[in-house]
Amino acid sequence: MGSQADDYKPTPSPAPLEGLNFPQAICEVKVGNKVTRLSWNNPKEFILLSGGKLCIMKADGPHPLIVSDGDMFGEDWVVVR
Repeated sequence: MGSQADDYKPTPSPAPLEGLNFPQAICEVKVGNKVTRLSWNNPKEFILLSGGKLCIMKADGPHPLIVSDGDMFGEDWVVVR
């Protein structure tokens, strides 16, 4: 029996992707999509892979992502379009 992340298949780009949990959001990042959280209230900050590492892109460039409990258990991740 697989985990939620194992069973999740990223959706093609045109589909609206809202309400993702953290494992689903990471799956989206792994296929090249950028994700953010609605609760961050800043669509210009998003998660991506940079140099093979999970980073958060801010106004001054990418920073290593420090994942909080809220990030891990949040279900408000969305794919940035």
